[in-house]
Amino acid sequence: LLFNNTYKILSPTNIDLYSVKLDAGLPIKKRQFEFGTKLSSVRTKNNYERYNVFANVPDFDEAKSNQFNYKENILAAYASMSYPFKKVSLQMGLRVENTQSKSRSIGQIYDAGSASFSPYDSTNKKSYTDLFPSLGASFKITETKALNFSYSRRIDRPAYQDLNPFEFRISDYIYAKGNTELRPQYS
Repeated sequence: LLFNNTYKILSPTNIDLYSVKLDAGLPIKKRQFEFGTKLSSVRTKNNYERYNVFANVPDFDEAKSNQFNYKENILAAYASMSYPFKKVSLQMGLRVENTQSKSRSIGQIYDAGSASFSPYDSTNKKSYTDLFPSLGASFKITETKALNFSYSRRIDRPAYQDLNPFEFRISDYIYAKGNTELRPQYS
């Protein structure tokens, strides 16, 4: 054994999720018209404290500790219509989403030139609006068989921990680091 390091890490995470949704449906002859809106809000607070342990005594490591806060508000509205024919059923819809987010990483950074720590504050804001169309068709072949076609556009946002830009060590050889510039992926 060449060396052995011991760490104590405290990393409480608070995640508050809020959501309000309103949906309505309106039958018009054979058609079904649906519309709605949804507001969702997320607040996360991550406090990462690292302690180096020497002779069973933990020593707080400012350079390896930080606080990361993230806020995200999503306002969405949608409308869809379905229309059944004799053997064919059609459905189409459109959802629009506006996302507002803000991330903030606070900690200390070591300056080798002055051999001292100085505070850093990394803040990142994003705002974007997306459209998500959907189309579907069902063709009834027999009473028990149908042929279905569908198309939809979807979004997958990064996980909250993947946005934290702070590097934290899992071991001497493994660390994790997020990126506030990550954008959602679409399919």
